[in-house]
Amino acid sequence: MLNWNEYRKQLMGRIGELGKLTPDTVTGYQALSNAGKKN
Repeated sequence: MLNWNEYRKQLMGRIGELGKLTPDTVTGYQALSNAGKKN
């Protein structure tokens, strides 16, 4: 059985690593994710 808390912790760590290596990739992803949202 998958431990979701541990999985989330690992995932957040990997996303942080990606953000350090290629910050423009994360910024672009956030922009695309928020493109359809209304304020």
